[in-house]
Amino acid sequence: MDVKRGKLSIMIKPTSTYSFYLLEGAMRINNENIEKDGFLIIKDETELALYVQKSSELFMIETPTAISYKRYIDRM
Repeated sequence: MDVKRGKLSIMIKPTSTYSFYLLEGAMRINNENIEKDGFLIIKDETELALYVQKSSELFMIETPTAISYKRYIDRM
């Protein structure tokens, strides 16, 4: 997602885990600073507060926090 400089608020699901990788730029997500090539995980939240210091390119993955199946590591 391309994000322009400024403030942005996004509603998210508290039952999901969000993983972020910042490809370009600099920003603060829920009071956590993240710079180029930075990685951040957020869960148990209902809103993302983004403060973008430089125009940024952000890669985001949303996954369920609780799953109904065994993970590969749990099968060992």
